[in-house]
Amino acid sequence: MNKVIITIIYFIASIAVNTLSAQEEVIQFNTIEETINYAIKNNNNLESARINQEIIQAQISEVKGRALPQINGSAGFTDNFSLQEQQLPAEVFGGEPGTTIGVAFGNRYQYSAGVNVQQQLLNFQLFSSIKSTAALAELRELQTLLTTQDLIVNVIKTYLQVQVFEKQVDLLQQNFDRTNNLY
Repeated sequence: MNKVIITIIYFIASIAVNTLSAQEEVIQFNTIEETINYAIKNNNNLESARINQEIIQAQISEVKGRALPQINGSAGFTDNFSLQEQQLPAEVFGGEPGTTIGVAFGNRYQYSAGVNVQQQLLNFQLFSSIKSTAALAELRELQTLLTTQDLIVNVIKTYLQVQVFEKQVDLLQQNFDRTNNLY
């Protein structure tokens, strides 16, 4: 009975080892630090948390930007190449009574410019928005830290499980060899 169990365990272990070695690209790590660094660089959840942090920082900058002075400027240029003529009585200009004369009013070129400056002095909603986005940024930073710590813990657990598994495979191989030598 024990021989059958040992044979089954050895068979499962050899399949697992062969499956891992049959993959095209196997990444091997010499130390647990290399494993952790690789996981931190290539983990999608951690990258998503970092991107969320950057989004929050951009939102903070946007909210703080609303507290800064808002300056708007405008400029205009008009070329009235054909001025409208108005008909006026000619007698105003010394002409014959009962006749009209066409007179153009206005400027051919018109320029305009304007500047508008606004500053938020007492906008409590804006100030509370700045505080709340800062708190949200701190929360996202803590979530990123927590995600990193969870990742490190999971990598360490997995690394140790692999080490234990390799030892078990070695022990099973030794036991199998001993069992074969007995018979």
